[in-house]
Amino acid sequence: MKKYVFTAIWILIAATGGIAATRNQSESIAAKRIESFTISNADMHLCLQRLSFQNGIPIGLEMLPEIRGSAPEVYFDIDVRDRRLGEVLDEIVASDDRYLWKEVNGAINVFPAKRVDTFLDVVLPEFRLENTTRASVLAAITRNELFLARTSALGICDRTITSGSLVRDADGRRMNISLTEASVRDILNELIKQDSRRYWVVQIYGLNLDHPPAFYTLK
Repeated sequence: MKKYVFTAIWILIAATGGIAATRNQSESIAAKRIESFTISNADMHLCLQRLSFQNGIPIGLEMLPEIRGSAPEVYFDIDVRDRRLGEVLDEIVASDDRYLWKEVNGAINVFPAKRVDTFLDVVLPEFRLENTTRASVLAAITRNELFLARTSALGICDRTITSGSLVRDADGRRMNISLTEASVRDILNELIKQDSRRYWVVQIYGLNLDHPPAFYTLK
């Protein structure tokens, strides 16, 4: 009798696990339906920024470094109707195959297909801020000693340009972030899941092939 009870309990656990797995899969952000999305003559940054803004989707973009004398930027057109977010993203990166995308804990990350050495993989042992704002989170990241050591090694300094954004100024929304052994990318993803802007972008730019990197933007 005990054997049968044990078997029944095991089946129930397995079934519950299956239901949970199905639910988690159905809750994947990549499965979100996009009723329509149209943009013309856009680069990757503009395209993803507008996709995020119009649909409230947390998206982070690691842009390719801007190097003087390199190939010109890729501009493309997207026009989709009633598609899953994952399908829309597939079409976007197909338009500029220098990039890939993946879902990371409820956020979408788009990044260079060929790995670039940036500061996004810098791990901060402890990052805790309470009742804080987006600006304070970004400031805490860029003032961290480990972050500063990496940017110094890369030969870059901050010169973030804030003009030209489709997104209005932050609405002052407060948030709590408490992460341990988290990379800068992890922190930024957590930020956009709580923040009204729902978008982050990083780029190293102003490079010259004959000189070390010049600047980075983090916004």
